[in-house]
Amino acid sequence: MAKLTHVTKGGPGGKYGYTYLPAEGAKVVWDGEEKPVYRIRDSPACQVPLSFKGKLLWVAETPLTAKRLEGWQPKHDVKINGNSYIVLPLPPECRKTTFEGEELVWAPGEILHKLQEAFGSDGIFVQQTAMGTRERYTVKVRGFMLFDEDYHAYDVSCPFCGKQSKFECFNELMWRGRCGGCGAGVGFEIDDSLDDAIADALDVLAIPKPESRGDWQVYEGKVAVRKVDEAFYITFWKYARY
Repeated sequence: MAKLTHVTKGGPGGKYGYTYLPAEGAKVVWDGEEKPVYRIRDSPACQVPLSFKGKLLWVAETPLTAKRLEGWQPKHDVKINGNSYIVLPLPPECRKTTFEGEELVWAPGEILHKLQEAFGSDGIFVQQTAMGTRERYTVKVRGFMLFDEDYHAYDVSCPFCGKQSKFECFNELMWRGRCGGCGAGVGFEIDDSLDDAIADALDVLAIPKPESRGDWQVYEGKVAVRKVDEAFYITFWKYARY
């Protein structure tokens, strides 16, 4: 998951702030400029511009995070020993937290909503708990987790219209998309959920026998299923289930 680091004033030499690094490294390149690595409280750190006053969210750079964060400003391109990160400055009130043993990051509502818009339902998990009674309760946000290090891509031809598409996601089971040709819905299922997903899409109790079309199993001409690896099936359906 993405890492949050503090930006602290009065770093090495007293002229610059510094940030702790999310990984050990002997070479840091920040927006094209190489920076020395220091040991601060026995943790790796590097200098940052004095204009930074808050926290930094370190997001692993993949083709998908680069695409999802294309319009985010400000952001910084940082490499640690050749590993690439997209670094997002966040307000000072952002902080690391834990809930039931799970490491999370807490951020104000405005920033959290912006991250949710950028990463989508497959790229961010927000931990919330309801407090109060059934008649009167409030929802408390405990923090969020980004699946920035996960990246999955599938090149698939639509079984209905034949359009070739590349579907990219962080978490297959949380992702939903559409065919760019015919608009069919696209998603992923596992063995345990596949039958229920087919029955739900067809609005039936008993699944009919499928028709084989190459690698695809097609149900009543409306739902098509194909195994894409050991864990997942990709499914196409001709109308919106969600």
